[in-house]
Amino acid sequence: MLYRWLRVALFANDRRALGLLLHEIHRSDATGVTGIHVAAVATAAIAAVDGAFDRARERLDSVPVREPFDLGLAWHAVRVFLARRSEAPADVARALAAARSWAASVAEPVPELESWEGWIAFLSGDYARAERLHRECAQEFCGPRRAQCLLDAGAAALERGAFDAALETAEEAQEALRGHRHPFAAGRSEWLRRAALSRTDRAAHVDEDLVRIAGTIDAPQVVGLTLLTEASVACRHGRADRASELADESTRVLVRGGLHSLASVPAGLGLVAGRSTPAADLQPSFDRLPPALTIQA
Repeated sequence: MLYRWLRVALFANDRRALGLLLHEIHRSDATGVTGIHVAAVATAAIAAVDGAFDRARERLDSVPVREPFDLGLAWHAVRVFLARRSEAPADVARALAAARSWAASVAEPVPELESWEGWIAFLSGDYARAERLHRECAQEFCGPRRAQCLLDAGAAALERGAFDAALETAEEAQEALRGHRHPFAAGRSEWLRRAALSRTDRAAHVDEDLVRIAGTIDAPQVVGLTLLTEASVACRHGRADRASELADESTRVLVRGGLHSLASVPAGLGLVAGRSTPAADLQPSFDRLPPALTIQA
């Protein structure tokens, strides 16, 4: 049961469910091999989401086996996620090679591999291939899992400039989520919809309700991107002060989540909106940013 719980919680991007899993392991004193391995991968997943990447790698490395299937799948999912966040080509290549080798060694199909390949294609800038792979993965699932793959495809469509396709994909994901309670995927779908509208100048004003709702989602990347999108809407419509406020908060959220490279975008947007210097509490973050910033406003 613990293996299954780990798999479901991980692929639902449900940090709360992972926390409850750890609580159950400790409560029931599940100190056997199963409990130890599941706890290590769950802890690694939470650390990865929180931006504590060294701790996440340490916990993953403490698990010497990749079986049964659910444990191996979860282990490789977290490893590939960490490689994505590191943005180091060699690390990405090693993680993906290990995942391919493991997938070839098991009897069960691993449609998630297409999604992982899609993530890597996205990082390399091959957005059309990333979109195709994520859509292929979506065909294997229904409900929230299908929605997650569609949203990855939509993000790739957005980056290749196919804004109408991104908007349609967001709507597909929302349809897949109908009847399900999944704040993370719902938040991502609304961000994707608003981003597509913003980039085609069809967002008439800042969605303040969405800004408030985003703050309740325990997912720094989703919250940070939502705030960034609304900041760009404010900037387009001449609301420089509101754009700077939203951009600063987006930067804070992304930095707290360990997403320093991504944080460079709202940090730069805040300056473009009219701020002459970073907010005092953000200066250390600016010092860690890459020297060149590009913004798609």
